[in-house]
Amino acid sequence: MKIRCLEDVHFGTSLKKDKIYEARDCGKGWYAVIDESGEEFAYPPELFDVDTTDYDESSLIMIGLHRKRHGDDYPTLKEIIQNIQIKDKDAVLRYMKSAFVLAVAPGIMQDVLTGEKIPGEWLVYGDGIYSWESETIYYFDKYNMTLPDEFIEHVLKEKTKKEIYILDKAADDFFDNGHIGLVCPRCGNSFDCIGNEISYQIKCTTNDCLKMTTRGV
Repeated sequence: MKIRCLEDVHFGTSLKKDKIYEARDCGKGWYAVIDESGEEFAYPPELFDVDTTDYDESSLIMIGLHRKRHGDDYPTLKEIIQNIQIKDKDAVLRYMKSAFVLAVAPGIMQDVLTGEKIPGEWLVYGDGIYSWESETIYYFDKYNMTLPDEFIEHVLKEKTKKEIYILDKAADDFFDNGHIGLVCPRCGNSFDCIGNEISYQIKCTTNDCLKMTTRGV
């Protein structure tokens, strides 16, 4: 598999930030990586994101399908627009925009309802389970397009490797410096830390957004 390193390790002499490495699963979630030394060593999963090239697009669940783009088996766009306020909309938008880009499609995106050009490239995103197009983000943002409940629950409850990494770094920041400079990747708000270095909880200040609890023994 291919994995992308999230930070320099040993000042870049072992692993370099944003570099793609060949890796294999060596048990308990850790990766065996041939690092900058040329030797294979085991590293913890919080240092990496899985690279997009390992995603099998055919196995992903595509969301945001509508009749104009995808055929008569799907509802019209008007049928899946909601005139209601969507809870956690900003968090879902952040997640959708920050996912891996799986493909760039040629052509111009056009708003089905107004005929106006949709700004930006026509991209296909994925998170390893679901996939969606950039026009889906546009319609969800502008018109509150209905997305599957299962996808919303997945976004709000599941922590990505990047989120786990940020939570761990937030804890280190708090115990090393007495404050947390990082912000929540889902909503952009600050973190709180309660407890001590053995048992603690890192929690976004937005209720039920993102948190991690560690209990010592």
